[in-house]
Order: sequence, then C-alpha cells, then structure tokens
Amino acid sequence: MVSGRANPIRNAAGEMVKWFGICTDIDDQKQGQQILKGQIQEQTLQLADVNTRLQRELYFRRWRRGFRRLSGPQSPTGDRLHQPEMARLQRPNA
Repeated sequence: MVSGRANPIRNAAGEMVKWFGICTDIDDQKQGQQILKGQIQEQTLQLADVNTRLQRELYFRRWRRGFRRLSGPQSPTGDRLHQPEMARLQRPNA
C-alpha cells in the first residue's frame, strides 16, 4: 500500500508550473496496525473472561456469607452452635 501527497508549484503569475509530491510505502505500518488490533481484541476477550470469573466468585462469596448468617453463628472451630450455647455466649459473665 502506498500513501501519496502532492502540491502544485506556481509561478509569480499564479499559474501552475509543476507538481511537488512524495509517495510513501505504508505496508509495514498497516501490517503493524492489524497485528496490534488483533492483540487488542484478544486481550479484550481475556479481560472479559477474567471479569466474568471474578463476578461469579464474588457472587458465590456473598451468597456463602449470607447463608452463614441465616444458618446461625459458629464457634471458633467452625462448628454450629446450639441454642443453649448461643444463650450462654450472649449473657455477660456466663
């Protein structure tokens, strides 16, 4: 692919006497742009995938946290506390 640009050269009377121009091969530039475009698309897809996985993980963490609240308190070892133990822990100096 070639990019060209030209400007007319005029004499004192304003008449065009010749053209001055330049042509540049832009194949390498266009190929580089296509490679970068592909890399951007690939990384965008990867980021979307990671975002989906993170959103799913956050959803399940929130769900588990809510489930724990609904299912009652736990002891420091992670066991569920029975009603008498809960009452004992809620009373001061028990």
